[in-house]
Amino acid sequence: MIYWFLAESWVLKAAGAVLFTNQEEKQRALACFNLAGVKIEIVNSNGTTVVSDKNKAEYRDLFFQRFPSLKGRRLILFLGRITPKKNCLSLIKAFKRCFFRDKRLLLLMVGPIDRSYKKKIAKEIKNSEIDKNMFWIDFLSEKERSGAYLASEVFILPSHQENFGMSVVEALAHSCPVLISDKVGIHQTVSFSKSGYVEPDTLKGCEKLLERWLSLAYNERCNMRIAAEKCFLDYFEINTVAEMFALRMAKFVEKE
Repeated sequence: MIYWFLAESWVLKAAGAVLFTNQEEKQRALACFNLAGVKIEIVNSNGTTVVSDKNKAEYRDLFFQRFPSLKGRRLILFLGRITPKKNCLSLIKAFKRCFFRDKRLLLLMVGPIDRSYKKKIAKEIKNSEIDKNMFWIDFLSEKERSGAYLASEVFILPSHQENFGMSVVEALAHSCPVLISDKVGIHQTVSFSKSGYVEPDTLKGCEKLLERWLSLAYNERCNMRIAAEKCFLDYFEINTVAEMFALRMAKFVEKE
């Protein structure tokens, strides 16, 4: 706070504008710092590219070639660093309470794991049948990562805090619905577009996310895949993002 008052606050006040990528990010900043006198603009400057239908088939096949045992399973994908911040332990506890509903269900955990956290997770799944319904991957190539999104029924990220949530956007880019906590920056867009579900970053919230998804009929899950693709194209496709960013900045310059 000393540094904020002596230096950083003056940098922000002297700036033409301070950009936030979403409303949630702005509100969190306002809760931490006094931004009086700072010109604030909310501009989504994050996005990614569309995956072509031809590449979708190639990447999905590539993924299953490496992991043939996953074919035919109902994959619930987590992709990211497996750390306390990502709330993975609550996710695993929640999955323990619902995996028996369909023997095809499988929680796919992709990413590097924190060593100390690994012990807690190992203790949670020890002597439990859930181990047969989980699969761990520490690293995927770019094409295999795309394949994982495409092969999965839904993506889940119950994080305690995410300024934006780029992995959520990547999932939407692959027409994969998302289950996220209300601490993920873009949760309002996900709710509004009906491209997934949002719940609190608690054990009960994780359970609710899984329950809501598993209660859907097949056609409802298909409709949500369509909504996920539309959400991506409307808000996060990189060309759309660039055009909207340029338009907002042009209007801002005119004001100045």
